[in-house]
Amino acid sequence: LENMRMQINEFGPDLILLPWLFDRPIKHRVLNHMFALLASNLTNRDISVWGYQVHNHLFPNIAFDISEEISTKEQMINCYDSQIANFKDYAHQTIGLNAFNSIYVKDSKYAEIFFGLPLAEYAKLVLRWYNKDQLAIYKGNQDYADNMKTIQQAAQKIYA
Repeated sequence: LENMRMQINEFGPDLILLPWLFDRPIKHRVLNHMFALLASNLTNRDISVWGYQVHNHLFPNIAFDISEEISTKEQMINCYDSQIANFKDYAHQTIGLNAFNSIYVKDSKYAEIFFGLPLAEYAKLVLRWYNKDQLAIYKGNQDYADNMKTIQQAAQKIYA
């Protein structure tokens, strides 16, 4: 957690992209949770955080036309063996989501969507939801829920 905070502070981004906070994979939820725990201790507090769509729909407030880049995106997805081996035609599914997302951009065939907020608001939203019922957030996986509680307690001591 502290290493992550130090790297963000050293790089000094204006924008951080994270998988959508309610994305299906537990590892995407862990990343959001850990980020939210360290967010209030970043040097630059004027950062925007955008959750991006991976496996399921999100509630977008930012959208971009990617129609001209869609074939390049498909080629890039197909470079990742983990996506090809672990998912049924991941490129097809992703391109289908991008086609659906075109409803958010006028005259677009394909679009990327994001849910973006200022740093403090994003972290507050994540913690509000994730602290309600960590077992539910981590899809009934007791080990993940317990580990994240331990990390959260450690963060509270480090950043107190």
